[in-house]
Amino acid sequence: MTPIHKRFRMARTAAVGLSLLLGMATPTARGAQDLFLNAGVLQATYPPEPLPMIDAIRFLNVGTIGLTNLVLPQPIEFQNTVYITNRGRWLGSPGYRLLTFDPTGNPQRRMAAVFHNEGLVNPNAAEVSVDGWLIVQATNIINRGRLEISSFGQLNLTGETVDLRGGELRFMESGLTNITARTYDLHWGFETNPIVGRFNDSPLASPLHVVQVLNGFALARVVLPAGFSSHVQIYALGPSNLLIQAVYVYNGGEIQDAEVRMDYPFSVIRWQGVVTNPVTRTRLTNELYLTEFLTPGNYNFNLTNGTLYRASLNPVGAARPFNFLVSGAPPVIYPFLPTVPPEAFDPTLYTIGTSIVVEATNAGYRTRVIPAVMVPSETQPGSVFSNVMGRFEILASRALDLNAARLSVPSYLRLETTGHFAGSANAQIEAPYSSIRLSSTNGLLEVRHLQLPVVSRIVGDLQAWVGMWTNATADGISLQYKVLMVSNYFLPGAQPMIKDLVLSSPQGQREVRIADRLNVFDSLLIEAERLTITTNPPVSVTLPPFISEPFHIAGELNLVTNRISWAESLPQLRYLTNEGTITISNAATFAGLRRPPYYPTVYQEPYEGFVNRGTVIAQGLEVQSRYLESTGTNTTTAGHLRLIATEALLGSGATNLWGRILAPLGDVELRAGRLWITNHEVRSGRRLILGADEILSDLDTTNNWLVARDGLTLSVRPTRGDLRGSTVTNVAPDYSRNVVIWAGEDRGPTPAGFTNNVALGRLVLDAGFGATFRFQGLGVSNALYVDQLILLNYATNELNNAFTALDIAPNLVIYYADLLVGTNRLAEPVNSSRYNNGRLRWVPAFADGFYGATNVFLGTRVIRINTALALSTELDSDGDGIVNAFDPVPVLVPEDVTVRAHWAQGQGLVLTWPTVPGATNTLWEATSLTAPDWRVVLRTNFAVLPLPPAEPCTTPPCPANLLPGRGAVRLPVEPAQGPRFYRVEVEVPSR
Repeated sequence: MTPIHKRFRMARTAAVGLSLLLGMATPTARGAQDLFLNAGVLQATYPPEPLPMIDAIRFLNVGTIGLTNLVLPQPIEFQNTVYITNRGRWLGSPGYRLLTFDPTGNPQRRMAAVFHNEGLVNPNAAEVSVDGWLIVQATNIINRGRLEISSFGQLNLTGETVDLRGGELRFMESGLTNITARTYDLHWGFETNPIVGRFNDSPLASPLHVVQVLNGFALARVVLPAGFSSHVQIYALGPSNLLIQAVYVYNGGEIQDAEVRMDYPFSVIRWQGVVTNPVTRTRLTNELYLTEFLTPGNYNFNLTNGTLYRASLNPVGAARPFNFLVSGAPPVIYPFLPTVPPEAFDPTLYTIGTSIVVEATNAGYRTRVIPAVMVPSETQPGSVFSNVMGRFEILASRALDLNAARLSVPSYLRLETTGHFAGSANAQIEAPYSSIRLSSTNGLLEVRHLQLPVVSRIVGDLQAWVGMWTNATADGISLQYKVLMVSNYFLPGAQPMIKDLVLSSPQGQREVRIADRLNVFDSLLIEAERLTITTNPPVSVTLPPFISEPFHIAGELNLVTNRISWAESLPQLRYLTNEGTITISNAATFAGLRRPPYYPTVYQEPYEGFVNRGTVIAQGLEVQSRYLESTGTNTTTAGHLRLIATEALLGSGATNLWGRILAPLGDVELRAGRLWITNHEVRSGRRLILGADEILSDLDTTNNWLVARDGLTLSVRPTRGDLRGSTVTNVAPDYSRNVVIWAGEDRGPTPAGFTNNVALGRLVLDAGFGATFRFQGLGVSNALYVDQLILLNYATNELNNAFTALDIAPNLVIYYADLLVGTNRLAEPVNSSRYNNGRLRWVPAFADGFYGATNVFLGTRVIRINTALALSTELDSDGDGIVNAFDPVPVLVPEDVTVRAHWAQGQGLVLTWPTVPGATNTLWEATSLTAPDWRVVLRTNFAVLPLPPAEPCTTPPCPANLLPGRGAVRLPVEPAQGPRFYRVEVEVPSR
C-alpha cells in the first residue's frame, strides 16, 4: 500500500502518551475513556513510529488524522468505540475497521452504535480516505461527506439503518480523465517464422500467427477492413540503410478519434471518448493509449531471460507480450514523440525489396478493455464478484436511504436491505457490476436513479500484430521493416451489469416500479403482484446541448442471459405495465407461474392485466392475460409470438399511437374473447393466426398492416366485427405452399357478407416462382370476403381461366369487391369467366369499404359506388346507353330520383324519371304537398329499358318509351282539374 505521508504533506504531531501499536496492544487498566477528540493533526507511520491506540467510547475527529501501518496487511481498529463521528479529514493505509472492538468481550467484535461522517459545510467537507479497507459496522450509519478507497480497496458499510443521503462514496480516480485502464487478456504470442512480406489493402491483413489462449494454442490474424488509417515514417539510418516504420489502425467502434505518434522503436496510439460526467454533468474526454516498443534487442533479452510475457490480472493465467502496454494515462515518452498524420496506403513500400518471403519476428495480442478493476476469473476456482478488488458493499437490515447520494465504484457494488428502501431519487450511482437486493415495507418499491445508464470508462476489444524483418533492394540498399496493425471496437462507455437482482414489495399494493436501465446477467427475483417499467421526468435544470441527460427517458429490464426464466422469476406477478423496455434472452411466458413457497402447489394462470406502451423483446413470447392492451412493440427474435387474452386492445382507435407485433422467424397468434386491432403493424415470419369468440374488429381504421409468410388462419368466426380497414399481405416464397384457412360464413355475393363476418380490407397475395396459395374453409362451407384482392408477381399467372398460384378448395369461396391483378383491374372479367371454378366471385353491390369503392359527385353531394363497377368498360348499370367508365353517373341513385312533367298534345300529362330494369316503381299523387292522403297511381317495373315502341298504351295510365334508362307514364289529366303533385319511389333490386 502507498504510505499516507506520501499522499499529503503536514506537520507531524503525535498525541502525548500514545506509544502502543494499534491492533497489537491491550487496553489500559483504567478501561476506555469516554471521548477521544482530535482537533489538530494526528499522523503516524509504522514503522518507524508507533501507531496510537485509541480506546474510547466516543470518537470525534474535527482535524486531520493519517495513520499508516506498513507491516500488517489488515485494517486498523480502535478499542471499545461505540460512537464514531468525523467532521474533518481522516486518512489511512491500509485502512480501518470501524466497529466496537472489545478485547475482553464475547464476542470481541460487534456493531458500534453510530458512525457519522458529517459534512457540515459542504458534501465533501468531511472525508474518510484509505488505500485498502474501509469497513464500518454500526447500528446507524450516516454519511453526508466523502468515503473513499483506492481502486483495489474494499468499502463495506453494514448496519441496521444506513443513511447516505447527499453523501459521496468513491474511489480515488473517480472523475479523472485518465482512469487506469483495465484489460481482460484473450490471446498472446511471439514467434519467428517466414512470412510473405507483401501487403495489399481492402482488406489489409496480417500473416497468420500462432498465439496462446487460456486452454491452449490458436491461429490468429488481424484484419483491417476498408477505412483503416495508414501512418508511415521512413528513417535513413545510413547511405544504404532505410528503416520503414508503419502503423495501420482500424476503428470499428463508436470512437473514431485515433492519434498516432511514433519514433523508432516506439509507436503510441491514443483514442479519445467523449462522455458526460454523471456527477457534474460536464463533458469529459476519456483517453486510452496503446504503446508498442518491440526491437530485436529487447526481444532477444526477454527471450533469454524467459520474460517475453507479463502476467495478467484478468483473467488469472492469461498474459500479454512485454512490448504491448494498454494504459489510461499517456506514457512518459508521449509528449516527445512526433505526430504522424494519416496518408493513403502505399503497397509499393513492400515491393521494393527483392525477397517476397522474409524471416520475421512478430507478436500477436488481443485484449478486452473492461470498465472494472477486476472481474472473476474463469480459470481460478472460487473467484467470484464478492471477493474481487475494488468493491463496495452496503448492507442495511432495517432501512437504506440513497437519495441524492453519489457513488463511483471501481468494480463491484453490493446493495442490500431486507427492511425498507427509502429510495435513490437524484442519486448518481456508477458501478460496472453490482448485485442488488431491495425491499419496501410501504407497498411500493421504486427503483429510480439507482444506476446510471452508462459507466463513463472506455471499453471494447483490441487486437494487434507487430512484425519486424529485413529485406534489400536490387541495388543493395538494406531495408528494415517494423509494421504494427491494430483493429479495435471501442465505446466511450459501458452499460452497467447486475449479477443478481432481488426486488420485494410484500405489503399493501405490492408494486415494484423500475425507472432505470437494469441489465441482469445471472439471477432475477421480483416478489410483487404489480410490476411497472415506468418513465423518468426530464431533469429540472437546463443542460447545454452537448450534454446528454443523466438518465433514460424510460426504464428498462434487460435479462442478458438465457439462464433466467421470466415466469419463475416473478412468481407472484398479476399486473404488468411496461412503458419502457423489457428484453429477455430466451423464450418467455408472461403468465403467473405459481409455486412454493409463495403458493401451496405449482400451477399456471393468466395475468390479470398486461399493458405494453413500450417494447418487449424475447426469443419467443407468449402473453396470457385476462386484460391485454398494447400500443407498443412486441418482438420475438427466434420463435413464436402469442397474445392470448379474454379482452385484448391492440393499438388505440382514439390516437395515432402505432403498435408493432413482430416475429420474423415464427408464428404470430392473436387470440381473445374480444379482440380489437387498430394502428398496428403485425409481421409474422411464418403463420398468422387470428381468433376471437365475440368480437374481432379494427374499428374501421385503415392503419393496420398484417403480413405473413406461411399462411393465414381464422380459427373461429366471432359473433361480430370485421377487419375492413386492414391490409393483410400473404407472401409465398419460391416453391412454397402457403395455406389459408378461413372460418367466415358464406352469405353469397351480397354486401351482407362484408358485415360481422371478419371481412378484410385488402388481401395481398404475393407469390414467388412455383409458389401456391391453398385456400380452404374451416367447415363444410365457408367464405372469405375482401374489399380489395391484389395479386402480385407470380400470383398473376393465368391458365385456362384460373390463376395458377391459387388453389381454392371446394368448401371455400373468395368474394371480392375489387380485384387488381398486378396493375390491371379485372373484377368483372374474372367473375364472368368463372375463374378458378367460380370460386372467385365479384360483389359489385358492395361499396361501403375503404379500398374497393370510389366517390361520384352529384352537384354538391358525394356518393360511394363500387370502383370496379364504376370503371367498367362493358357494363351500363343504369341502362342509359353509356358504359359506366364514361358515364358521369354510372348507377341510379334512388334518393336522387327527379320527376319531370310536360304536356303532350292530345296525350295529357307525361311524367318521366330515372330507373333501372327490374326496379319497382311506385307513383304517388296528391292535391298538395302537405296532403295526408297521397294515393298510389301506379306500381310497376320495367323489365327492359328503353321500353319497346310497340308496347300498347292503356288509359289510364300507360307507360311511354321516351329515353333510355327512364320510366314514363301518360296521365289523362287536364289543367282544369286543379293542381296535382306527384312523387316517385324506385326500389333498386338486389344484385
